[in-house]
Order: sequence, then C-alpha cells, then structure tokens
Amino acid sequence: MTQIVHSIALEEFLPIPREEIDELKSSTDNDPIYTELKKHIDQGWKGVNRKILSPDLKIFYDLRDELYENDGLIFYNARVVIPHGQRKKMIGKIHSLAHLGINKTVSRIRKIMYWPRMSSQIADFVGTCSTCQTFQDKNKKEPLISSRIPSYPFQVVGMDIGEYRGKIFLAIEDYFSRWLDIIPLNTKTATEIIPKLKKVFSNFGIPEVVRCDNNPFASVEMLDFAKKWNFKIKTSSPHYPKSNGLSEKG
Repeated sequence: MTQIVHSIALEEFLPIPREEIDELKSSTDNDPIYTELKKHIDQGWKGVNRKILSPDLKIFYDLRDELYENDGLIFYNARVVIPHGQRKKMIGKIHSLAHLGINKTVSRIRKIMYWPRMSSQIADFVGTCSTCQTFQDKNKKEPLISSRIPSYPFQVVGMDIGEYRGKIFLAIEDYFSRWLDIIPLNTKTATEIIPKLKKVFSNFGIPEVVRCDNNPFASVEMLDFAKKWNFKIKTSSPHYPKSNGLSEKG
C-alpha cells in the first residue's frame, strides 16, 4: 500500500510519466552517495562514525530516523529524496508549470521532494530562468497608473504578451497574490487568446478588472468577450504600455 501511495503522489505532483519515475530510480541506484545511503538505511546506522562521513551523508545521518527506502526510491518522511543527476530536471519540471517566484517554487518542491541544500539550488535555477526574465521589467522606465490594492485573489489581474526566441507567450498575473501564469501562444490574436482566458477564468474565477496593453485587448472581439463575461478591460496608454505595472513585471 505504501509503495502505491508514493508512486501516485510522485506522478500527481510533478507530474511525470512512469518511465521518468523509473529513470529517477536508476539515477538513485547509480549515485554512489545514495548507494551508500541505501546500505545504511538497510543495515542500520549503529556504529557509523559521523565524523568520517561525506558532507551529504552527515546531513542524512542527522535525518536517519525519518529515512526509508520504498520501491527503489529513498524517502525522507513522505518526500522523495532526489539524487544529484535528477535535481535540475525536477526543478525545471515543477517551475515550468507556472513559473512561480523563488519562494513559491521552493515551497512547492519541498512538499514532495528533498535533497541537501535544495533551497539555494532552486533559487539559482529560478533566478536564471529565461522565460521569467522575458517578462521582467524592461530597462526603460515608464510612469505607472496607480490603482487600489485588490481585496481578494483574482479580483484584478494584469496581462501582457511577450516574445522569446521566436515563441509567443501570454503572461497573466494576479495583483493580490502575485501568482503568475505563462501560457504559450501561436498568434497574438484575440481569437486564440479568448479560449485560453475562458479556461483560466473557469479555474480561478472571473476577475472584475483586467489591466493590459491595447493590442489585442482593445479589439472589438475582446471587448465583446469582456461584456459577455462581465469584467472590465483597462488598457494602458498607447505611449506607455508598461503603465499597467504588475503584468509587465511577471
């Protein structure tokens, strides 16, 4: 039963297909530190001299009462212990789900995974994420439109369209929680964007206000969509597209 629970949890939260879970097991088996760690978990830590252990094994020694092996993977409590060769890949998979900031990415990964000094590695990865950097502030400073602070999540959201390496993205940011979603697009047309917004609104609720640039959000099609779904579109000045503030910072 425990084996089934952990397999389901791993696939649900990453999520990764079964073959990648097998790859994770193989990487665990081929990691010399984890091979030694498995031996200690299996045979016990009695008689082990902490002073002569490697830095990583010293950390695991201090956690020894909460470590166990199940179905080829090592667990720390209910969290999968990730071997060296899979850590960057796992960070990338979880971060790419919503391109959250450092703290939220660390929090999400910590719920199901563990490895020594994971927070600093996650921070380095998120800090150099090219997709996130695409939606950060441009160097040019523009005046911002002041707006009241929302009272609840998804009351006011900002939207912006950007390009990176020939690919188009729609960035949506909640002004209350600072939650950010980045959605790939094929075109910048309202015809493509509206169905994607319907899906987002169905999951998180319909905002009262959407702050965005003029094109394509000021189009007849988009304004008609806003009227039917009962939310307001507030576009920025055509001379200052960054005046929406948050959506341009995503």
